[in-house]
Amino acid sequence: MISALNRLVDLVEEHLTEELDVNGLARALGTTEYPRMADPESARGQSR
Repeated sequence: MISALNRLVDLVEEHLTEELDVNGLARALGTTEYPRMADPESARGQSR
């Protein structure tokens, strides 16, 4: 996970003068823009 965060920081720093593209960053990291792991219950469509 640390290496992915480091890669994210590198990508953001490489494009500081550009508009932030969350989808592009997610693609570059091999993931999606949605933080499903933050709330696994909602990712499965279940409520608490």
